[in-house]
Amino acid sequence: MRPLEVENMGANGHGERARKLPKDFVWGYATAAQQIEGATSTDGRGESIWDRFAKEQKDKVQDGSNGDVTCDSYHLYKTDVALLKSYKAKGYRFSLSWPRIIPDGGRDDPINPKGIECEWAAFDSSPDSQLPPVTVLHRSPLDSPGAGSADSLRCLADYNNLIDELLANRITPFVTRKSLALSPHLLPGGAEKDVVYHWDFPQVLEDRYGGWRNKDEVVKDFTRYADVCFEAFGDRVKNWITINEPYVVTIPGWFNGDCAPGRSSKRPYSAAGDSETELWIVGHNLMVAHAHASKLYSRKYRPSQGGKISITLNGDWAEPWDDTPESYRATERKMAAAIGWFADPIFLGRESVSMRQMLGDRLPTFTPEEWELLRDSSDYYGCNTYTTNYIRDGGDDVSTGCAELLFENAKGESLGEPGESSQSMAGLGSLGIPETSQVPLQAIPEAYLVSDLSESSSSQVCAPSVTEAGYASKDEHLMTREEACNDLDRAAYHTDYLDNLLAAVVDDGVDVRSYFGWTLMDNWEWSEGYIPRFGVTYVDFETRKRYPKLSSRRVTEWFDKHLA
Repeated sequence: MRPLEVENMGANGHGERARKLPKDFVWGYATAAQQIEGATSTDGRGESIWDRFAKEQKDKVQDGSNGDVTCDSYHLYKTDVALLKSYKAKGYRFSLSWPRIIPDGGRDDPINPKGIECEWAAFDSSPDSQLPPVTVLHRSPLDSPGAGSADSLRCLADYNNLIDELLANRITPFVTRKSLALSPHLLPGGAEKDVVYHWDFPQVLEDRYGGWRNKDEVVKDFTRYADVCFEAFGDRVKNWITINEPYVVTIPGWFNGDCAPGRSSKRPYSAAGDSETELWIVGHNLMVAHAHASKLYSRKYRPSQGGKISITLNGDWAEPWDDTPESYRATERKMAAAIGWFADPIFLGRESVSMRQMLGDRLPTFTPEEWELLRDSSDYYGCNTYTTNYIRDGGDDVSTGCAELLFENAKGESLGEPGESSQSMAGLGSLGIPETSQVPLQAIPEAYLVSDLSESSSSQVCAPSVTEAGYASKDEHLMTREEACNDLDRAAYHTDYLDNLLAAVVDDGVDVRSYFGWTLMDNWEWSEGYIPRFGVTYVDFETRKRYPKLSSRRVTEWFDKHLA
């Protein structure tokens, strides 16, 4: 995919070069099931760790809220698709809910297929399978033997309905478990990324064996869940994201205890947990689970479905606080902790040297078999990048590379206007409007985009996709609807970001394939509750009615102008 420079004739008759993104560039918006669906007790859905966390540790949620209703997209999905169509979006990146599809989560537990029409067969009884035979679905009647409860069957049907509604409106689905996403080029008329895992882990598995801390169990259960999703939706979904932001999963969940499941060494803030070891174990297990799911897709489904699969990593850019060697070294450590911890094994086939130096034997090692699974496990580089921080040496917090994340440099210079956020989201910090040209895409080191993972001279080219970028206006939750919908700062954030993305594509030759703004609509922002509003659509959380904001129109206008 190559950018275009088209010659236009101006009013004076002289030609000028118009800077355009390719016509097959995919843009749209991203959401997550836990944040928008609601209906947490409807149609057989199981409990997630976030359901439990928001009720039993509600003091850790800024406004004491939970995700029981949120935007009620479980029932209002047609309204959401109509919004996307009105915005002219070509793609929609959403996540599937693990406890909605398999309420108890495990590989031997019943599937809840409301949303898929299905019949049942053996999961994978091939000789090389490492999993025991379990049921999975094929498209066919809902009342087939072994399918589980009627509520369960309706669950899969609902996701089928959403996918079909998107395709009927020429919008391609990209699926995350929070998260699974699909390639934007494989379906006509749009692109959709499905995320398999976006943080709503089944509470039953957390109680049963410790959840993501137990590699032997969770990898098998996650792979079976992925298999169900591939089988049920892969005929229409061609872009998959296995896991969304493993760094942001681990730090607040198992290091500082601010997010589900709320584990840390801080007592009495967290009732249980070990901040010294658990986050590194969980991060390791997330990568292994990604690798197994990707391998399964490549072996079992890619030949017939023809899709793509990857993982989405967060990675905000970092600049040294001053010109001292200490600040430069701290910046390198911060980037290693936030990006290299996961990107080095997945895209370079080696562990991060900096992470090993900081952690020693606390950083788990991969077996030879796991290294082989990680090889070529991602078809593209999914990048969630929101902003830039200045980095100063200091502290012993290895989760940030023993560095301080600041919004101003030593000269008192700021990167932009602060947004509504807190440190509870693992160092996202105050979301600013990037001013340095192409800063967001600098968060993807070139080595990750062209990775030589084999002994031959051929390299794996991993084109990047911006799978999330967004801005929460300061104090928007206190504004009237009319004030909130006149979101000039959010409109400027997205259009400035897109100007820089265009420059990266046209001037620097970076083969960016897609852009998904966070987010389609205001929603429940995890432990920050309903306080930050990132949406280009205003949601009245009393009535659940949606109202387009100025930013939605400005983004549409930008793409009208800059797509070939």
